[in-house]
Amino acid sequence: MPAPPTAPTRVGPQGGDPRARGASVRVDLSTCVCRYGPPPPALAAARGVSAEALRAHPYGAVDQLLEAYGRYLGVPAGDLVAGRGVSELVWQLAAGPLGERVVVPVPAYTEFRQAFPGAAVGAPGVHHPLGVIAEALGSGAVVLVANPHNPSGRAFGAQELAAVAAAHPQGVLVVDESYVEFCADPATFSLVGAHLANLVVLRSPSKFFGLAGCRVGVAWSPVPALRRGVDRPRGSWPVSALEVAPAAAALADTAWASATRAQLVEDGAWLDRQVGPL
Repeated sequence: MPAPPTAPTRVGPQGGDPRARGASVRVDLSTCVCRYGPPPPALAAARGVSAEALRAHPYGAVDQLLEAYGRYLGVPAGDLVAGRGVSELVWQLAAGPLGERVVVPVPAYTEFRQAFPGAAVGAPGVHHPLGVIAEALGSGAVVLVANPHNPSGRAFGAQELAAVAAAHPQGVLVVDESYVEFCADPATFSLVGAHLANLVVLRSPSKFFGLAGCRVGVAWSPVPALRRGVDRPRGSWPVSALEVAPAAAALADTAWASATRAQLVEDGAWLDRQVGPL
């Protein structure tokens, strides 16, 4: 099968840097970080990191992160790979054995385009259709997408994406779910736990939990070979204890997550009312 058509390769800079805009900017729509975070237990955990923990090398930090995420996602910790945020895991994918096969349906997250220059497929627009993903998987590619989509916010249902991946086992689907907690019912959209042999899911507390300053994240896959595809050698301490402590505390605060999700649904309805008449 011929390779999918490529799209223009021009990539702009990453957003969210307040130094680039100056003090006059009140709202930055490029970051998509929840304004209600971090959860109070995360702040308490950060303040509670002891001097002894700071002096010691963070040998247990990876295990702590994977165990916290395993509980949060309801999957074995052994099916997870730790990284310094989704961004590092994406670059790990680029450096690994799967990197040469990656394609990125556009429009797409800036970091995807930077990690895989020349890998864009489809046509520029508001959102890439499901058919572009299916076509790329059918060509045997490793397809990197965000769901919910960044930057449009549109989300494919988990069953939709799972059906496409199952229909094209010759390809690999890598899904960044950094924004899935913003959905009213995240389980409807998340592929974590799906029984697919060609699936990798990326997760991070950066966006929903307001912890973008803590560079931690995980990749989940039921397939060891695919986990190795994002788990390249990075030295003895790939994450720090200072960052894992608040992340683990945030993931455990299910009451805050439920309340914040409900508030965001109300906020979204309010925003629709404000911009709808424009």
